[in-house]
Amino acid sequence: LSWSGVTYSDTGLEQIEKSLEEGSSIRHVDVENILSSLNKHSDNTYLFDVRDPDEYAVSHLAGAIRLDPESDPGDFLETYGYLLEQGDVIFYCAVGTRSTELAQLIADLIDDQASHAEFSAAAPANMKGGIFHWHNDSLPLVDTEGSTDFVHPYSWFQKRLLLRKDKASYVPAH
Repeated sequence: LSWSGVTYSDTGLEQIEKSLEEGSSIRHVDVENILSSLNKHSDNTYLFDVRDPDEYAVSHLAGAIRLDPESDPGDFLETYGYLLEQGDVIFYCAVGTRSTELAQLIADLIDDQASHAEFSAAAPANMKGGIFHWHNDSLPLVDTEGSTDFVHPYSWFQKRLLLRKDKASYVPAH
């Protein structure tokens, strides 16, 4: 099977990351940079999980706030816009598609409002490769009970992007 002419393998996620970077104007941040930022000054890094509730329930990054992938950009700015002025706001989803789309919509709204001097802040960034990249690097995840090694595979097709397929689960482990 292929995606954009590239065979799905452990490089398939890299191809998706590259495609998302080329197709948007927002920043795309490496997992390693996010981990370093969280370790140094986690109080200035704000994580938003742009996945469905069942995905979030299986696992998420510690401290992440879940956002519906269909969230209204204006509602986000009204509720969380102040965080964009206080630190680094990072969105993630399974592989980066939904989080990039929402971050781009918010960035476009910020640009529009900035032209009217209504709002001035940095747009949210996207975590390259999403939670799949994080999971593939064996970085820490949590669920409602604490640490977990599991991640929601999003779909049977995207599960192929996980290096540890035995740690894919559609339901929380606890």
